[in-house]
Amino acid sequence: MSVEWIIPFAVGIVSLLGTGWLAHFLRRRGMMDNPNERSSHKIPTPRGGGLAPVCALFLGLGAASTAGTTNLTPMFFAAWAMVIAVGLIDDKLDLSAKIRMAVHVGAAVLVVINCGPMNFIPLPAPIYRDFQWFAYPMTFLWLIGVLNLYNFLDGIDGFAGTQALWVGLGVALILGQPMIGACIAAAALGFLVHNWHPAKIFMGDVGSASLGFLFACLPFYLRPTMVAESIFVMAMLLWFFLADGTFTILRRLSKGEKIWQAHRSHLYQRLTIAGRSHGQVVLLVAMLQAALFAVLVWSGLSLDTHAWLVAVTALGLFGIYWAWVVREEKSQDTVPAKA
Repeated sequence: MSVEWIIPFAVGIVSLLGTGWLAHFLRRRGMMDNPNERSSHKIPTPRGGGLAPVCALFLGLGAASTAGTTNLTPMFFAAWAMVIAVGLIDDKLDLSAKIRMAVHVGAAVLVVINCGPMNFIPLPAPIYRDFQWFAYPMTFLWLIGVLNLYNFLDGIDGFAGTQALWVGLGVALILGQPMIGACIAAAALGFLVHNWHPAKIFMGDVGSASLGFLFACLPFYLRPTMVAESIFVMAMLLWFFLADGTFTILRRLSKGEKIWQAHRSHLYQRLTIAGRSHGQVVLLVAMLQAALFAVLVWSGLSLDTHAWLVAVTALGLFGIYWAWVVREEKSQDTVPAKA
């Protein structure tokens, strides 16, 4: 075994121990997420624990890049550091959305300058076509959209950490980057020890926004000649986060609601309102993701006809998820069923 494989092990240990230390430190400093009418938790809990796995990942991937085992560049790390910094400050001071968005856009600009835009539609043929002039807007939509959707979906214990674990496995097995994938999985596992229900600490924006940005950027660096294919794979690895977030935004728009206002109408939130525990919701989504993951591994890194099976499977599984939520709402009779 190469000496570089010490890196993922170290990432996992730093994430595990660092998150545990932060839970005590933040509690002593009073940096707590207090429950309110929109919360999915009932007791004050420290937030900002995502700093430990994110810093562990930052240092681990930086070491791997220095050793020549990844294609990540200094400009990427500069952009990622911007997102981490604004997330950390936001967890402490509750920055305005305009300030956060300005920093996120600035970070995305650095990545686009570094890598260029995604030039092809990341969907199977015959939809797979050159974006042409639309390439830059769609690239920014992907980078900023994934960052924010991942942040929005970090709302119950163990959810974002489990999703990160799937990404790590997919990066290693499908995108062909075992070092990066192992580091992501190790960081996620170390954090999940403290974040599984009932959570001792929450990820906070410093964790969820930073991980969302990392996952959005990776397709541009891991396979520079296959960016569209890599984005398709990443979208499938993040499918239940991206689909739930997008579906909820569209449903709220159709009802004339202000989508920038806080709410509790994501599918995972509706399940907890209907009486399911955090652990039950996370395990349900994990089982659905496992089924999609199996088809994705079979399809591989391509946008040929096999990818259509992946896309249809993803839509079907999300339909099952939605139907399950509606059924639970009706059976529990806690809220009116929402179509």
